[in-house]
Amino acid sequence: MAGNVHRQLARLLATSWLMGLTGASFGQESVCEQRLTWLRQNAVNVRSLDIDDANFKDLEPLGNAIGDARVVLLGEASHGDGAAFLAKGRLIRFLHQRKGFDVLVWESGFYECAKAGDALAAGAPWRDAFDGALLSLWSQSEQCRPVMEYVQATQKTERPITLAGFSWYTYENSALFDDLPPFLEAVDPALPTAEQRRALNLLRKFLEGRGARGFPNSPTRPAELTLVDELIDLLGRDPDGKFRRRHGRRKTAFMRRALENFRGFVLFFARPLSSGGAEDNPLGVVEGRNVVFLARQYYPDRKLIVWAHNGHLLRGASQIEELNPKFKTKQSVAAGQHIHDAFGPAVYSIMFTAHGGKTGIWWDEPSPLPAPPVGSLEDLLHRAGFERAFVDLRRLPADHWLRQRHVARPIAHSPMRANWSRAYDGLFFIDTMTPSRPMTSNP
Repeated sequence: MAGNVHRQLARLLATSWLMGLTGASFGQESVCEQRLTWLRQNAVNVRSLDIDDANFKDLEPLGNAIGDARVVLLGEASHGDGAAFLAKGRLIRFLHQRKGFDVLVWESGFYECAKAGDALAAGAPWRDAFDGALLSLWSQSEQCRPVMEYVQATQKTERPITLAGFSWYTYENSALFDDLPPFLEAVDPALPTAEQRRALNLLRKFLEGRGARGFPNSPTRPAELTLVDELIDLLGRDPDGKFRRRHGRRKTAFMRRALENFRGFVLFFARPLSSGGAEDNPLGVVEGRNVVFLARQYYPDRKLIVWAHNGHLLRGASQIEELNPKFKTKQSVAAGQHIHDAFGPAVYSIMFTAHGGKTGIWWDEPSPLPAPPVGSLEDLLHRAGFERAFVDLRRLPADHWLRQRHVARPIAHSPMRANWSRAYDGLFFIDTMTPSRPMTSNP
């Protein structure tokens, strides 16, 4: 009798456990279906990545999401995402023609991109202008050709696109070294002093040898930078207003900012290679300050588009959980944080991500993207049936499921868990990524 009771109780417990497991499975499936249904009903289906497709009806919801923002940040998960380059090209045309954005700020040299912008405005061919200004991973990519051609074509319109840069790159062949002496001499023939000229030449050689020299084991500060500091201070103080009267306040501030970038770039190669961390990311600080400078001081009445890697445009990094231990994203403070702190809702950032396909910088062999984790944002958008989609993360209700922590792969296509609405304002999904390819020889 007692044995029968025990067997019946065991069967009851087993049945209850199985029912509970099945119920949980059904519950999880129901949650997944609810999310898929929401995506199908609310994600914006993007019809095309072709910059020549000027029927922007599919992009109008994206424009509504951006609203009155005057700085839009367009990311990419890796620098080898050719389909993302094409997508950004079409978005740039849309933002230019429909939303009035006319300054394109690239993740490339602050001074060289400005020079390239001047050359474009003067009628230089796009290849001559962009080559040497943009990093070659973009300037020599076939998928960037359409946007570079479009920027040149706008030079003959009533609203030409101005090219700018926000990174600190100041290589030994930078035009800054040729332009700075006459800029100073126009105000004071005694400038730059012999010591300052010598310092600039030595620092130029320091940068020229950076590849063979590598990074030191401990931080150093080249003594010649003290003389660069003097020039930065001089332009900032501008005693008697001589520089402002000769060159104008705007150009004087720009040259000062260019020298600050130069100083930062030298210091980067005068210390051990960065291993990440909030206190070890000077690039994020410099890049953020550059964008703030461009938007506040240099182009205060214009609307800016920033082209960069998702990782440079991130904010709220401390809440990110990396599932790949080699990344230290959560320890860094990227340019996106500084830009957001300065402009708040006047900035709208878009992270780009992909489900599958291949990626690779044009000079590398493309590599396939592994399948994303089940339940990740990429997995859900793929299962929802999208080839391309945009999701506005900014205007979601506070209790929306997309404001919870989810796995996604916006940085180097590596899985990370975060509340992505605290990191970016929008998400652009591409189901099948295609790699960047080398530019063909045809103009």
